[in-house]
Amino acid sequence: MIIRDEQKDAFQAADCGRFQEACIGHLRETYPDETEGKSNGEMENLVHDGVGGAARYGIRRESDVLRFIEVRLALGDEFETEEGGEWAAEILNNESMGGPEKTDRLYLAAMTREREEREREEAENERKDRPTDEGSRRQHGRHRPERS
Repeated sequence: MIIRDEQKDAFQAADCGRFQEACIGHLRETYPDETEGKSNGEMENLVHDGVGGAARYGIRRESDVLRFIEVRLALGDEFETEEGGEWAAEILNNESMGGPEKTDRLYLAAMTREREEREREEAENERKDRPTDEGSRRQHGRHRPERS
């Protein structure tokens, strides 16, 4: 049996379509807040651009590409080239690492950064919500008059 180039292209396109559908389903299910309000066309573009972005860094396995797309969804489409993204570019441009190691490190670093940012925001909100010492004593009936 001889498979012509057109047939190879058709098989590859079908495989890409299957991956795209599976990827979109996974992203919508796993990240409902981030994907809510995104049209199917926007999600298709996210996956398509993510596949291309991953390929630029030698990331080709489907599971690794999906992880790369998850990080893009969390941090933005060009997270590795934007200000503050040097840490990501360092991982992605490291030629001594393969795709799986790159995406594992990238994912862990991104989630750690996201958690740290959330903790900073929560601490800041706590500080804003915390009454001052003077206000706290008044609220709890422990206000002492100032001495003259």
